[in-house]
Amino acid sequence: MDVYVLTSDKTLFLMEIFQYLFNKYWGSHQQVKVLGYKPPEDFSFYDNFSFISQGKDVGPDTFTNEKKIFFEKTKEDFFIMLWDDLPPISPVDFQILDYLKGQIRSSPDVGKISLTGSPENDCKSYKTLKESDRFDLIEIPQDDQWKLSVMNSIWRKDYFLQYCLPYHNPWKFEIECSKLSHFDGVRVLASSKKYAMDIAQLHRRGSVAVGPRHYWFKRLYGPAGIMSPEDLDFCSDVLRKCGKI
Repeated sequence: MDVYVLTSDKTLFLMEIFQYLFNKYWGSHQQVKVLGYKPPEDFSFYDNFSFISQGKDVGPDTFTNEKKIFFEKTKEDFFIMLWDDLPPISPVDFQILDYLKGQIRSSPDVGKISLTGSPENDCKSYKTLKESDRFDLIEIPQDDQWKLSVMNSIWRKDYFLQYCLPYHNPWKFEIECSKLSHFDGVRVLASSKKYAMDIAQLHRRGSVAVGPRHYWFKRLYGPAGIMSPEDLDFCSDVLRKCGKI
């Protein structure tokens, strides 16, 4: 299953951090396709990362236009879509990841599966489909306000393309297209208790989210804690080099 990471000219500097954390916690065995615009000038991608330019970055409002054109030409029926500001910060749980891949491949009525704890933390209610000692499989409600959240997920390509309406930025896609998807009969799943990915948010509301408590280094969806001192130092060095802190 192909893994894509979405970036932009404004946030491309985050990819230096993302690829470091990805290879550390997911592994360099996984090939990653970076969908961006201008290639980086002040760092190089690791060997397992390939950069695909989507032309000129004209802003986020063409998100759905560009992704629809791109994914309509790809051959895979499923893909993993990640974001440059949501890297893993602990070892990826491949048992959960492989299980979730199997669920979407074997269930024609499943359109998306979250890789993070976002549904468990953000949904007002959800249905537990299967329980186990390590993790549970859950289904979010058909009318959940974040049903089509673009946070790190596995997507059924046809389902993603179905809601790629013209000129929707990622936030508009999440809000408006989630409403359109209510009661469409397509299921969205996730794990609970433990997740395929524990992530941190490196970018928030248009800028690096640096504050007195280093919000941007904290885990968003996973066990309580922060990044390791080693990772913290690496991230800080990159951001200083870029003049972000």
